Parts: sequence; structure tokens; C-alpha cells
Amino acid sequence: MTKGIAFLLGMLIEAAIAALLGALLHKQFDRSGFGAAVRCGAAAVIGTGATNPAVWAGFSRLENWTGSWWGAVALGEAGVVLVEALFYAAALRGRWGWALALSIAVNAAAFGAGMLYASGAVRPG
Repeated sequence: MTKGIAFLLGMLIEAAIAALLGALLHKQFDRSGFGAAVRCGAAAVIGTGATNPAVWAGFSRLENWTGSWWGAVALGEAGVVLVEALFYAAALRGRWGWALALSIAVNAAAFGAGMLYASGAVRPG
């Protein structure tokens, strides 16, 4: 799988999960189900678009700095979660706790899907 396809699939997974969570949690956000879904989905797309290329560009440096692939992944994902939480907070008008929770959940799901694919457990077609 190319980086471009991985990027698009990750963005799709994150947007779908964020939109679903937004719709389910819309009362906590004081929005309609549709409005919360759109805001959360858009935050996921914009956040992923901002963070993934940056992580890919600096991953080898993170790996050298931490000394392991898993260390680089952990540090990179932690940074991604924090940065993407800013986009969720903007979409949710400053609900920082919910923004961080959404960012963690969405990124964990996308990472898990990527690991399943990489392991060979899930293959399209």
C-alpha cells in the first residue's frame, strides 16, 4: 500500500468514526446530531491532513531519537493526538475534555486498523 492510499484510508476511518461519535454525543456538544457529525468529521479530516504528513516526514528522526520503531510510533501518535485535539476543540467550541477524548478514540481506531492491515489479518478484495 502506498503512503497516499494509507493516508486516504486513515483519513476516511478517522472522519467516519469522528462523525459517528459526534452524532452519538451531540447533546454533550449542544448541537444537532447532523451538526455535531459534520463538525467532528471535518475536524478529523483537517487534523489528519495536518498531522500525518508531518509525522511521516519526521518519523525516521523520531526512530533514531527514541531508538526503536515502537518508541517513534508512541511519540508520534502522542503528538498527533494532542495536535488533532486542537481541531476538535475548535469544532466543539472549546470543549477540551471531549476534544482530547475524541482525538484519542479516533486515532486509536485508525492506528488499530492500520496494524490489522499490516499484520495481514485484514486485506481488501
